[in-house]
Amino acid sequence: MKTAATFVKSCSCIAFLSAITSCSSISTALDPVERRLGVDGAFEREFHSTLYFPKGESLHYPGYVVAVEKSPQSTIGGPSTDPGGTRSFLNTHSYYVQAEPGVGNFNGTARIIRDFEVNDRKVLFVSHIIRYSTIQSSSGPSPYQMIDQCFVYNAYRANGVLDKENDMSKITAWHNCPAQSFQIPGNIGDIYMDGLKALKKLEDNLIDDVAKGGYTHIVVIVMGWNTSQDEAIRNFNDIVGNVVEAAYADTTDANNSSAGTPEAKHDAITAQGVSPEPFRPLVVGVTWPSFWTNTFINWFSYGDLANDADQLGLTWVNVLINRTLPAVIDKVNTQKHKSTAGLKIVLIGHSFGARAATRALFSRPVLEYGDISKNPPRSDVDLAIGLQGAVSINRFVTEDSDEGAPYRDFKTLGKTKIVLTAAQNDQATGAPFWYTPSGSFKAYNKACEGANQAYKSVFDCWRAMDTTSSADGTFKVCRVDDTNECLEPSSNAAQTNPQVLYIDASNGITQFNSPGSGGGAHSDIYRLPMGRLIWRLIQNYAP
Repeated sequence: MKTAATFVKSCSCIAFLSAITSCSSISTALDPVERRLGVDGAFEREFHSTLYFPKGESLHYPGYVVAVEKSPQSTIGGPSTDPGGTRSFLNTHSYYVQAEPGVGNFNGTARIIRDFEVNDRKVLFVSHIIRYSTIQSSSGPSPYQMIDQCFVYNAYRANGVLDKENDMSKITAWHNCPAQSFQIPGNIGDIYMDGLKALKKLEDNLIDDVAKGGYTHIVVIVMGWNTSQDEAIRNFNDIVGNVVEAAYADTTDANNSSAGTPEAKHDAITAQGVSPEPFRPLVVGVTWPSFWTNTFINWFSYGDLANDADQLGLTWVNVLINRTLPAVIDKVNTQKHKSTAGLKIVLIGHSFGARAATRALFSRPVLEYGDISKNPPRSDVDLAIGLQGAVSINRFVTEDSDEGAPYRDFKTLGKTKIVLTAAQNDQATGAPFWYTPSGSFKAYNKACEGANQAYKSVFDCWRAMDTTSSADGTFKVCRVDDTNECLEPSSNAAQTNPQVLYIDASNGITQFNSPGSGGGAHSDIYRLPMGRLIWRLIQNYAP
């Protein structure tokens, strides 16, 4: 996440560049279709850059990018065009929503849904879904492998967006996936609800993937404030890549195939041309329009984009983790593929992405109708990690929440383990004074150091330490109490605790500034120490 402070430094440069580019009479290749969708602004293009550069922006790992953008409701047939009709898939009358303390309050779930479905001029919609998979050429003296892309869905091809006479394949590499794997877009006025069809087609693709690929985990990732699509994809690669790196090290230790430096351990595995068996991830990265501009004005977007993060969690990420992925798991269990036995789901969100991810985790009830809507939240996610979250810890605590405490029934989710991180040097989550973001150290202290029994019943407090760069360094995750209990791989004691695991990651994990970002150490989640922490959590809660 880049903070607004970073943008201020580049204001004069941006103004100069804008003066030059504003004089250009040459349009972009996608300008006509962008204008029809209402996403033709310079910064709006930042959230569909894969359409311009489909070969240059890519996952390094098999998986998908699910792109969400924002367009006028009147253009794409959003809920406001048919109030109370068929253009909404959310049930605000769900028992769980209606049972929120102070259900009529300003920040309650029903109010949030009503605002973006009825009152907002624009609404989030599924824009495109891209599949990344390994292809291999058998010709020549040796096989040649590469990651290539195809579109599972592309709203920019919808009728009324793309001219029938205009063949975009002559302009950019928009390759559709094979017919059975591609969702044909409909009319421009149906794009909002077509997002459900797109995610259903993603479900079909995922079922095919896990049946063939021998994956161990489906990893869903959502990034936060001020993250363009290309940066989000880079972040997906870094987060997953560092977990793979940590798994490499553990695999070599277990096999005694190498000793010494991490580089030697890594080389011992990669020389075999295979990934470590404990972690073979299928990645689903969600991108969304998370900033207004690259100037100081972006400071004023915080409240609006906080609401958008909730909207994202209530809608498309909700459908993804509570409808799409459960259907995949059910199909896998039915088919009983040996290669997919024990497939686990890991959900990771950073900053506002943690807000969207945790909101989705508790939002299954708004997708359900009839008697089933009386059920409390439940989830098929095995492990949900909120890294430096821009979401209030009071959502878990009924006594202190002014948002209806939408996370109050965390113990009813079943097998899902929720983990939050905080850090002393995180200046981004430390700045808001009107709520207690989970990534801030003041929130951690409030939950872990105080005497409030309501917090003590919710949060299980730990500290992580990574000093492996020193000669006698170590990696540890240990309780903040007198027990001296530490989280070892497959610690049975930790698995049985239903509380939210709250980790102080200040010592060597989330400690430094990430280049190109503001907020102190807020974005220090892309280094190997965080990979080690996530891998340790996976070993315990999603093995």
